[in-house]
Amino acid sequence: MVLIHIKKSDHDQFIIETSREAETVVVIEEIIDISNLRLRVDKACGFVEELTKFGPLKDEEKRGLTEGEDDILCPISGHIRVIDPNHYRIGWCVPEDLGRRVFETTQSARALIHKTNADRRISINIKQLREALMLMKGAVNMAYPAYHSLPHWEPAVIALENEDFREILNGEEYFDKNSLLWFAGKEIQRGKNIGFYVKGSENTKIIAKITKIGAGAPVREPAIDTETQKQMIAWHHKKEEETKKVMAVDDGDQYLNSPWANPRGLKNQMHGTGDVRYRPLG
Repeated sequence: MVLIHIKKSDHDQFIIETSREAETVVVIEEIIDISNLRLRVDKACGFVEELTKFGPLKDEEKRGLTEGEDDILCPISGHIRVIDPNHYRIGWCVPEDLGRRVFETTQSARALIHKTNADRRISINIKQLREALMLMKGAVNMAYPAYHSLPHWEPAVIALENEDFREILNGEEYFDKNSLLWFAGKEIQRGKNIGFYVKGSENTKIIAKITKIGAGAPVREPAIDTETQKQMIAWHHKKEEETKKVMAVDDGDQYLNSPWANPRGLKNQMHGTGDVRYRPLG
């Protein structure tokens, strides 16, 4: 078993499980699909929650405006009036019990894609991500049967229904099928197997990164992890503070009386007179 830890950033990372015999082309495609699906799930969670709280998104030309907002009719029987503070949505919230069920599905999906899973060596796969999308889709259909009264520009529907959801991205990185996978500063070439690149014991975890074609090699991971670096900085800080306290107590010339400060100390030791003390007669 090989665990591949994909680290896009400190806040965006995940682990997949594979084997040494797996073909690199299959693994790379799986990683790209998982990366994009995680992004899709994350966007769907946010938009579904906004839809649940404040209703469908307004037409583009009316977003952010209050004019005519009071005349918007309830889209579905039983929905509750809740004004969107940003005035981007029509301001009709789903009933509380139903809203709670929708939020439960989004929270489960968020837990599935959370970065801490990588720290705990919990892997993720395409099936889990698609199931999370299906559960959210079912929850939204309970609030809006067959997406009734939802406009075609509603981002929650786009995220849940469209495989190509790039139109709702806001600068987030989407990877196409030609993207590259890197490990230890080298590109993992398609046409080989994972065992060609991953040596060592049977159970191994490696940190890899994906980039778009033409982007060049990604920045390599630091030699020490973040937690160890924090501990080292804390240790050095503690030593500096201890030194400052010692210097504050003894900041005079007392050190000149110390044996190690004697410029003739080495000569005296060689002559065997290091401890000889005398007082002139007079």
